[in-house]
Amino acid sequence: MSSFSARALLALLPGAYFVQTRVKDLRDLLYLLGTSFVPAAWFLYRSTDLGVDGALLSFGLGYLAFIAVYELGYLANDRWDAERGPGGRKRMPFKAGAPFLLAFVALRLLVWTAVAASTEWWRNPVWLGGFAALAAAFTLHNILRSPEARSASFVQLAVLRFSLPVIGPLPVALVPLLLLLALLLYAYLRWLGYLDSKALLAMPARKDRHFGTVQMAVLAPVIFFVAVVAGSTLPLELWAWYLFLYAAWGSLKREQRQP
Repeated sequence: MSSFSARALLALLPGAYFVQTRVKDLRDLLYLLGTSFVPAAWFLYRSTDLGVDGALLSFGLGYLAFIAVYELGYLANDRWDAERGPGGRKRMPFKAGAPFLLAFVALRLLVWTAVAASTEWWRNPVWLGGFAALAAAFTLHNILRSPEARSASFVQLAVLRFSLPVIGPLPVALVPLLLLLALLLYAYLRWLGYLDSKALLAMPARKDRHFGTVQMAVLAPVIFFVAVVAGSTLPLELWAWYLFLYAAWGSLKREQRQP
């Protein structure tokens, strides 16, 4: 078996294509875990009576269903959208013919259906609505040509990327709080990064190692307000985690720069 075919076969597994094309190194993996997995799983644990094991299992199943659908958007982006213009980022590390594409799509639809059936989340209209919104947002993101317009679809994708893995077992009343915190604490800085990558942002300070820490600290007033309105310390807990995370990240950058 050639290395080419091995990579293609591995990419058929849900999540593997994302890792191959978007996670470059251990640093990217740790950033993914710290900014996406840990706070979302903590939100689920603190908001339900699932316990640690139940929350982790539910998060794992939720993320599996999410990434199965999200990777369909990635594939469309890499296979079709990247070819439309000279600025397209061609991330696919191998050639993909019709058999690969059919297997890729079919396997992900099967995995999503299996998770929906085994958890009975298909009975949850909010969970289904979230995936409908994800499909619509990713379709818009791949169809739109203007980077300025795409910035709006990117924000939606970021919010759903954080939220969808935990919406299934979450009480419906807590979903608005989840979406708000995803927007403020997760999507906001990712949105600035997206604007910067498209040359739409004039903010040299974003490259400073303290940027994320400062941004999180300045968000304190609205986070405290959200905590008071929600009658919960959970917004403060997630905010404190992100503040610590970006401070540690900035410290690590400083140490790496020292000779």
